[in-house]
Amino acid sequence: MIQIFAPITYQNEAGTIRTWTIYNRLEDRTITVTPEDIFSIERPWLYNTPNISRIPNGIYTLIPWISPKFGAVWSVIGGLVSPHRQDVGGGHAERWGCLVHPGNYPKDLQGCFALGDATREGEEPAVWNSRDTIAKFRLVMHCEPFAQLYLS
Repeated sequence: MIQIFAPITYQNEAGTIRTWTIYNRLEDRTITVTPEDIFSIERPWLYNTPNISRIPNGIYTLIPWISPKFGAVWSVIGGLVSPHRQDVGGGHAERWGCLVHPGNYPKDLQGCFALGDATREGEEPAVWNSRDTIAKFRLVMHCEPFAQLYLS
């Protein structure tokens, strides 16, 4: 099973950068499969408000997904994050449609992750080489029906 550990390594009022480390757990062995550095960029923490806040720390599942805008990507599901819009009732804001897709800046995202192989910290945090990094991540995820994503 693929497991991804993604702690926050930089954040400010403009965005959040995480460093992704990917493992494949095979019975009694663990193999690090991260081909190179993988980082993600998200919007800043805005109280889990749909479409504008980063995803809260926790354990999620990544599943393959076909996005009308981005094509073959991954959907983040778990907790109150679902692949489709649903009414959770009680006035709670539900998160849905959170994806892992190409992008460079927090402004490119609506509560999703963009991957890159290099970062820029500062006033406007960013990740670089996003499309190439997504392609490398696709090779890691090849033939895997899902992965566990641990955000901290």
